[in-house]
Amino acid sequence: MNGGSFSRSPERRLRRQVSPRLVIVSLTLASWLCVRHGECPSASAQDARDGMNVGVPAAIDAGVAWPRGIAAALEAAGARLTSLPEAGPRARDLDGIDALLLPGGSAESIGNWGQETFVAIEEAVQRGMGLVVTGRAASAAAGAEGYSRLLSRGKPPEAPVRPPEGIVLEVTNQSHPVTQCVTHLVLSRGSPTAECSREDGVIGRSVAGEKAPAGDRDPKPPRGLPAVWTRSAGRGRVAVIAIDLDGGKTDPAARAAEAESRALDFLTARAVQWVAGREITIRIPTGLPLLSARLGPLEAGTLPGFPPARGFHRGREIAPVMGFQAIDWLFRADREETEMPDKVLDSLEIEEGSTAADVGAGAGYFTFRLARRVGPRGKVLATDIQEEMLAALRDRMAREMVKNVEPIRATEDDPRLPPGAVDLVLLVDVYHELAKPAELLRAVSTSLRRPAGGRRRARLVLVEYRGEDPSVPIKPLHRMTVDQARAEVEPAGFRWVETKDFLPHQHILIFEAR
Repeated sequence: MNGGSFSRSPERRLRRQVSPRLVIVSLTLASWLCVRHGECPSASAQDARDGMNVGVPAAIDAGVAWPRGIAAALEAAGARLTSLPEAGPRARDLDGIDALLLPGGSAESIGNWGQETFVAIEEAVQRGMGLVVTGRAASAAAGAEGYSRLLSRGKPPEAPVRPPEGIVLEVTNQSHPVTQCVTHLVLSRGSPTAECSREDGVIGRSVAGEKAPAGDRDPKPPRGLPAVWTRSAGRGRVAVIAIDLDGGKTDPAARAAEAESRALDFLTARAVQWVAGREITIRIPTGLPLLSARLGPLEAGTLPGFPPARGFHRGREIAPVMGFQAIDWLFRADREETEMPDKVLDSLEIEEGSTAADVGAGAGYFTFRLARRVGPRGKVLATDIQEEMLAALRDRMAREMVKNVEPIRATEDDPRLPPGAVDLVLLVDVYHELAKPAELLRAVSTSLRRPAGGRRRARLVLVEYRGEDPSVPIKPLHRMTVDQARAEVEPAGFRWVETKDFLPHQHILIFEAR
């Protein structure tokens, strides 16, 4: 729609909830090493400094992996780590701790903690301390009622301890601060470790990585187990990531793929920021094990052979279309400064006399700029599914006596472009709203002009807000990562050419037909 939906982001809203005494400082390599060897200064000593203070159990032995990726991400966010007693933290140990992190490697220690430790943790959370529990730590201390109550932990998961093909982490809430813009992940050696006793805080589910039965034309969706959830307890927040990767062993041959480990480390680090009441600043790393990159070109569901969940495409939640009622937003005063439309078109080197399509043109914010560039010998095909938008575009055409623009009423799956006649198809802040992206991409591919007579190859160009960056001031569903966009567009018959990143908040992805 050449627009998008800005809002005060969840991260910015959190600023009002953060205590003014909490100021971020840097986590050094030395402080990370002290956690490994149990020689960190006490919490009371670290309280003398300002910063997000993350408590971790001291007894993470050399045979179990300390999540290095979590430490690296927290370092970038400016946190520091405080080692807590192996026998379990007492109330005074938790003074000054903003977030307590219990990673899977600490499960054995947690199993030996006494009831007084769990009482101290629960009381600290009630007062405002955050708690993050991951992997096997989510299933530790099964007999501790206070721990189970704090985690909102239900019965043990019914799925096999080790599903035959691992699991898919199905991200069910892609707007939550922890999982914003994260799409479904393949964890080939992952297994669930605990199950949530309630549904309202679940933001991710583990689905056994099995294909649909051969010949089954109407397979039932696989059952998912709540695997990532959040809750509030008094003034504190709790986040649980109940997924284990090969028991956390350090042996590279026994560990999950690096990308899978990095994915869970990244989510855990974001969870630490969230439970501590911080603004989410940790970016989505490249190279995550996206489900969308593993599916066949005609598949769009959670697992191969299964249909997609309503409102999802290849693991990505589809954003709602901006209605014509918000047409004035398309021409907001700061749009030229933040989206730099002329600079975008300059970078595309549009040839005079060419044919360009503005798909999702809205009222023509980019359309008329394109018309000036293709000139009187060229043509702009302006398509939209809302007749009200096209009516506004026609009114402007009449006022400005523009003759080289043709408005086209599109459908959800077809922009209705002429076959083999278009040199450039441009979608600005549109692709993430497409109800039927695969079908529309196939139609776009058919419309592109095939190279001949020295002409440059026809291109598909997407301009999308950066999903990797949580600071981008737009709703999460209206952002896309480069990896997710490529994983959706390339299987539809396109080849990625380049990504331009000179805009303040958006990236420009350029594709050619194969």
